[in-house]
Amino acid sequence: MSYVDTKEFYRQGYAVVPVLTPDEAARYASIADEWVASGSPGDFITIPEIPQVLGHPAVQDAISQILGTTELILETWKLMAIDRGDTYRQGWHRDIPLGATWLPDETADQLLDAIATGRWFHNNVQCNLALTPDACYWVVPGSNCRAFTTTERAVFEPIIAANDHLASRPNETDVGIPGGISVAVEPGEMIVQNNVSIHRGWGVEIPERRRTLHFGFHAGHRPPTWHFRRKLNDVYEALDAAERENIHPLMRALLERRAARMRDFTPSDPGDEAWRQANMGLFFSGGFIPEGEARV
Repeated sequence: MSYVDTKEFYRQGYAVVPVLTPDEAARYASIADEWVASGSPGDFITIPEIPQVLGHPAVQDAISQILGTTELILETWKLMAIDRGDTYRQGWHRDIPLGATWLPDETADQLLDAIATGRWFHNNVQCNLALTPDACYWVVPGSNCRAFTTTERAVFEPIIAANDHLASRPNETDVGIPGGISVAVEPGEMIVQNNVSIHRGWGVEIPERRRTLHFGFHAGHRPPTWHFRRKLNDVYEALDAAERENIHPLMRALLERRAARMRDFTPSDPGDEAWRQANMGLFFSGGFIPEGEARV
């Protein structure tokens, strides 16, 4: 059984995959509500029961089809929680560190050119699995297959030049970026996304609480992208043995696999910027596709 339309994913930059039944989504949403109400830590790796969704056949199959392997490494794991009536606003952006001090302009230009010509394999799939109705993910369809339009450059370049993250500047990007749509999903549906697309998280006085699982994977047989950060490992390694034993078995296995993957990288000082600077060459070594080679 195929769970995802990969042609749609590569053409539009996203696809919607049914994963959970309404009853399953409601049960997980209740657990998430308790987690939020308790003020539990934001690392989320110690939450009970919910991590088992990461092994769901629909989740694993969809990501494996896109990345071309069943050898998947966890990248991100968090709960996106917004209460009813609250507002959540990001500026339009790509998850590319344009303007970052550790990313040379030449490499950034090469990356955008490869995206525009179909010569970039983005070894990262991000997922939003809705436990409640969610219309907060917005995207410019097809922007994963191109660089910037003249209109987009006029909006984005001053922000990039100021070394600000585009997501932090919603007021400037709100009115300037055309063609965006909201991808509304029901409880149990998952958006798989190519995050080099132009996208944003956006909800103004949302009508229902948002409880959405946000996670990502990369293919273990290729170098990861700059999205592979050290934070999850740092949180995990800070736990004592008893705390680790209380983690859901699947989450613990994924974190151990992630820790093994980290051993392939150059050690760095604490912090994501130092980590990315030390490993920039590796992050960009596996994505550029030579002429004649297939994407996957």
